[in-house]
Amino acid sequence: MQSSDKPKHNEAGAFTREWRKIEKRDIGLIAAYLLYMGYDGVVVMGYNETVKHFLDAVDGTGVRTVVQVSDEDFCNDTRVPITRTLNESLGYCPNAKLVVETNISMYKVRRATYDRYTLESCMLSDLLKRVNETEIFNWFVNDYPYYDEMLHEFIDIIDMRYKSVLVYGNGQLAQQMHRALMEKYSPENTGLVTKKQIKLSDAGRAIEVLSYPEKKFDAILYFGITPEINVTQKGLKVDAINHNSICAELAMSYDLAVNVLPRLKEGGVQVFTFLYPEIFTLNFMLKARGLETFKRTPFLHMLVKDKKYENDIRNFFCELYSPEYVEGILTRPNAVEVNGIRKYAEFHSDFYNTVNGCRLTTNAPENPIHTIHFFGKCVAMGRFVEDKFTIASQLHRYINLDFDQYQVINYGVEADTAINKKLRNIKVRDGDIVIILYRHYEVYRKKGIEVNYLLDLIMKLTIEKREYFLDSPEHFNHVVNNKIAEYIYNTIETSLRDDHEVSDHFFSMAEEEANEILPPYPELAEFLDKLKEHRTQTPTGNIGAIVMNCNPFTLGHRYLIETAASQVEKLYVFVVEEDKSIFPFSDRFMLVQRGTADLPNVEVLPSGNFMISTLTFPEYFNKDNLGSATIDPSNDVELFANYIAPTLGIKTRFAGEEPLDMVTRQYNETMKRILPACGIKFVVIPRLENGGEVISASRVRRCLNDKDFATISRIVPETTLAYLIEKFGG
Repeated sequence: MQSSDKPKHNEAGAFTREWRKIEKRDIGLIAAYLLYMGYDGVVVMGYNETVKHFLDAVDGTGVRTVVQVSDEDFCNDTRVPITRTLNESLGYCPNAKLVVETNISMYKVRRATYDRYTLESCMLSDLLKRVNETEIFNWFVNDYPYYDEMLHEFIDIIDMRYKSVLVYGNGQLAQQMHRALMEKYSPENTGLVTKKQIKLSDAGRAIEVLSYPEKKFDAILYFGITPEINVTQKGLKVDAINHNSICAELAMSYDLAVNVLPRLKEGGVQVFTFLYPEIFTLNFMLKARGLETFKRTPFLHMLVKDKKYENDIRNFFCELYSPEYVEGILTRPNAVEVNGIRKYAEFHSDFYNTVNGCRLTTNAPENPIHTIHFFGKCVAMGRFVEDKFTIASQLHRYINLDFDQYQVINYGVEADTAINKKLRNIKVRDGDIVIILYRHYEVYRKKGIEVNYLLDLIMKLTIEKREYFLDSPEHFNHVVNNKIAEYIYNTIETSLRDDHEVSDHFFSMAEEEANEILPPYPELAEFLDKLKEHRTQTPTGNIGAIVMNCNPFTLGHRYLIETAASQVEKLYVFVVEEDKSIFPFSDRFMLVQRGTADLPNVEVLPSGNFMISTLTFPEYFNKDNLGSATIDPSNDVELFANYIAPTLGIKTRFAGEEPLDMVTRQYNETMKRILPACGIKFVVIPRLENGGEVISASRVRRCLNDKDFATISRIVPETTLAYLIEKFGG
């Protein structure tokens, strides 16, 4: 993509994406978040449909709002004051601490002004994103039965890392955290900073603590709207604690220890938990021994660009080093999120290969009987090694020395905090083994989960072979991976089975917990029931699908269907049912049926409201107004992958190549990212041309305007031509 073609920020699309997520939970969460975080006064810049939705959500909740519009804007919403200047807005809402923007261009111009008023600011879509992703807020609203325990462990983690901590925030959450810290810290080592004691800059991304006791604090717990901030006190940098990451890992660990792992054991699955130390723990021990501690350095892709790190890079990769090798390791697959679960998009290279969302594990036997499910973050995934040197692959080599019935599946993903969700959704059976390789949290021991702590091993390797580690005890090379694989093998060896007996009974926790498998839309269940009537058994299960609008049906569509049908045993053709096209759905559906009647393995079905519809992909029907804007059709693709494809046994999704239409092109790119991670192959078919021009429905419509039936006759099937002549005259 050329720089001039770079997609622009699409605020409406981003808002819709986040709104849908909240809608599935509870719209009331928006007001709850604002009040809990202390944003009880909000100035909204501009008025449009998204603002109306926002005002609907906070109306009558205790959140005071003001809408500020320009002279060109019009707003007749009687629920809120309408103003023209920021001073006027603050006059109506003196308790305002947050400004919400709806226009990205104007936000870039105005945000420096908000700093001068000590007002935090963000785009409206970003506010909704914070509602969805602020983990400690989720603790509060989800009413976890182990909330108090998690909070105490969170405070213990902070206490272990820092001698003195400030809290910044204006709401109930900041006050609650300050009270919790007061139980652990002396009064001179903690405190609560409010809006009056700070100075904002860089649109709220930089905070300077202005007035507080003379003591220099080590870190700050920031509870605000900006996800990443820089904090200074008297010109010195203060660590901003990433509470979101810690809280997400804690919530996951508690769910694993309390709910998931015990249930797996009940089902006959053997569970092994291996925990490694985080950087603060290891640094404390290294410092106590007078040894060099880990210091945060740039990521590997930055290190290789700096000559002063050249020897470090060589020593890290040892005998494998070459500039080409390092470049290959740096070229990694992208992680995609599907229903809150991170997986890898399909990716293939000499160093990294991902299949069905998982990193490839080498050395697997041809006909495995038992499965070892391997979970973790970047350590498990193998961030700095090629496929054959991941811990999972090297574990496989040890297993193969004595056992030949096991396969190891590596579910590891960088920054993964949803292992509990993955374990709920995979199918396991008696005799399977689950291995968790993760950062150390005390909850596992507290809840009676047997833990294998890697502290001694990592400490020993750190002292003996420090060059094998990069910036932290979690980022190491293939040699350390081998040592960990050997340790894991020695731990699980007595549990490995050399018999060929295997249970035929698979189970998944998601299937047992009804709330985990309910479709996100009530009417989707009814649609899926109708689809089940069309499910077909084929000899090999090679079933494909294609979704088309066909406005109208052309020889290009026929070519795509015929090509796709030749590659599968059964092809479902879904015709977009949304009636927002020039030709009505009933006519388009009829034309596709008539135009494919001679293809015996093709079945034409309506798409319903869940494939390219205003509910799942509204941007498709607003192409003319979007231009090159960035869109996110992942909701549509995820619905297909998680509900529609499994219902019909679809293994391949086909699409036509799209060189011109930016909206459809981004839709194809989204399918390319998400579908393979869900075990569905995605195939793009080149478009058919006639007279040096791609055959398209828009070309037919242009010819219709000119009554050019001679050209139309060359680019549509006879059935479509007869329809057009009858409808529009020859």
